[in-house]
Amino acid sequence: MVLLLWLTQVVERTPDECNYQLAGQTLVARQPLAHIEDRFQGPLILLGTQLTGLGAQATSDDGLRRARIGMLVFPLLLLVVAVAWTRAALGARAGLWVAFLAATSPQLLAFGPLLSSDVAYTAVALLAAFLLWRWLRAPGTWTLLAFGGSLGAVAATKYTGLLTCIALLLVVAIATLAKFDAWPSRGGAPRSVPRRWLGAALALVVAGVAALGTLYAAYLFASPPFAGSNATLASSALQAIAKLPLGTSLLALLPEPLVLGIDYQMQVVGQTANGTFGDTRGNHWAYYPVTVLCKTPVVLLLLASLGVVVGLATRRASASRWTWTCALLPPALLLLYCSVSRSLQMGIRYVLPVVPAMWMLAAFVLVQPWPWRRWLSLRSALGVLVVGSSLVNVAVWPHYIGFWNGIAGGAVGGYRLCGDSNSDWNQRFETGRLALQQRHPDLTFLRQGQGPRFGRVAVYVEDLAAVDPRDLTRLHHWLRRFEPFDRDGAAWFAYDITPLAFDRAIAAGDVRAAEDMALAYLAVDDFAAARAALDRGAAVAGATAAALQGTRHLVETMAAAGSDRAQRHAAAIALATVGHYELALAWIDRQVRSDAVRVFWLLVHTGQPREAVAFLDGVGSDGSRTIEEVVFLAAFLCESSRYRPPDPMQALQIMQRGPAPSPDSPWHGPWQQLEARVQAAAKRAQELAGR
Repeated sequence: MVLLLWLTQVVERTPDECNYQLAGQTLVARQPLAHIEDRFQGPLILLGTQLTGLGAQATSDDGLRRARIGMLVFPLLLLVVAVAWTRAALGARAGLWVAFLAATSPQLLAFGPLLSSDVAYTAVALLAAFLLWRWLRAPGTWTLLAFGGSLGAVAATKYTGLLTCIALLLVVAIATLAKFDAWPSRGGAPRSVPRRWLGAALALVVAGVAALGTLYAAYLFASPPFAGSNATLASSALQAIAKLPLGTSLLALLPEPLVLGIDYQMQVVGQTANGTFGDTRGNHWAYYPVTVLCKTPVVLLLLASLGVVVGLATRRASASRWTWTCALLPPALLLLYCSVSRSLQMGIRYVLPVVPAMWMLAAFVLVQPWPWRRWLSLRSALGVLVVGSSLVNVAVWPHYIGFWNGIAGGAVGGYRLCGDSNSDWNQRFETGRLALQQRHPDLTFLRQGQGPRFGRVAVYVEDLAAVDPRDLTRLHHWLRRFEPFDRDGAAWFAYDITPLAFDRAIAAGDVRAAEDMALAYLAVDDFAAARAALDRGAAVAGATAAALQGTRHLVETMAAAGSDRAQRHAAAIALATVGHYELALAWIDRQVRSDAVRVFWLLVHTGQPREAVAFLDGVGSDGSRTIEEVVFLAAFLCESSRYRPPDPMQALQIMQRGPAPSPDSPWHGPWQQLEARVQAAAKRAQELAGR
């Protein structure tokens, strides 16, 4: 906990933390959670941000550090419950092992210091499973009420917690099938099957009432029940529930922000085309299994796997019944759902409950009375584990989010699997850049969309997951084929790119390297060298001139253009069409008014959003601005990127200047929707500035 406390003060801000702080202030003030950002997650973590952050300015670093201290209650809860449960089920020594594994866990050290729902969800989910385990061992009213309250707490942290609730209810059903009696008779006589099921149903009603009470308490009893209709809901899943005979009444039992938040998340869940995995674009079923495999310390991975094998081989659940059913089924169901549905592929944090389950499995193995202890002392085994865990922590200190194990090839291999928040959560975008710049002042830091070149360059991890313009289902970045000579955590990678490096890649059979090498020469107008690079590519075994024909055509088009303005502009259009945005931007004629929107998007695609807004706003300042340009500018200004924060106030000013569409224009409906969105964003920006 001391280490976590220190990390709360030194780890950089993530993109979501400011939203959680502001939403927490709104909730504590008992004001309506009116914005989408207020309902990203449940209310429990919003309250957590205010335990020590009440009155702190949400946008200040001091306010963030204050708020993070209070959120440590959730890592502490996770540690206490994991140790207490393991101690009760597997013994005191097993509890000590879990404490050690938790204290050295890269995932707990990565997400525990943050204003994030992930550790909070994991902690209360484990608490709910523990309380269910206790109730199944010794049924009692108070334990049942505590279990029900914990179910409400799970739903009040993260909406995927509903899967945990379903899994725990499934455990109750399995236990009832196995002759568990929720209301055992005083004499201990077994009751009939119908009575047991009726008793289980009554117990779940009691637990449900306790869960609802916890939910409303988490909203400080300031949020009314959902009073909307089917028309209010946007997701097909909740619309289907609302159409059921008692569906609307069921939703009406829940707090309105919870229903609207789940409705929004269900829309996000349906988006499966934006993720990346390996060199493919789009969410993949293997994303989470591979993420868990490659972001878990190898020592823990081996021990947990051995725990599963030993448990199945010996057919011993543990010293007490239902331990593994309660501990493993909820995270397994979460992992299965996220994998099969291919949803929410945004890092291991979304399946974090898998981690404490592995702690318990590892502890189960470590306390077994192994025969080999006669020749391998416990001290040796302990030394291997301690050294292994310590080396892991030293190797990634203090950038725990970017931890990848040896199976993935460390940080350098990890981004090739998942170049997303598994490597960096935008925390090291600025500080990592500065750190590399101090070590290597000659580095050129590339923005997204910048093409091949020679020299010493550095690139941010997410930009390496660039979509291939030739195949939108694949990824291609010209640097992915090279090995970096330095890096900052798993966030920034530095490369020394020479013609020889390209030649080696071509000789190894990478024909695309010949095209990228030619593009690097085109960036300096060396057309002869570009032709020679393509010739070397064509000479590779199995490659034909036809495979490089498109790039050859570009080379000849650019070479023939010379200084002719019209021909250079035509060449720029051709370059933009095939995704060579930086070259296109260098060649395009920005004075051609009809191509202003094209220049705007070229600037955006090369990581220059500020310049893009300034350009398009400037060319229309003479009164020539079109409705399309206003819509592009306003919508773009409401979004944020690594290079520019959102500016809804400027978006609102641009829309007010117009021109606005007439009521009979096809732009009228989209304009009104965008205007409402911009006004809401501007209002939130004003609130944020005042807090």
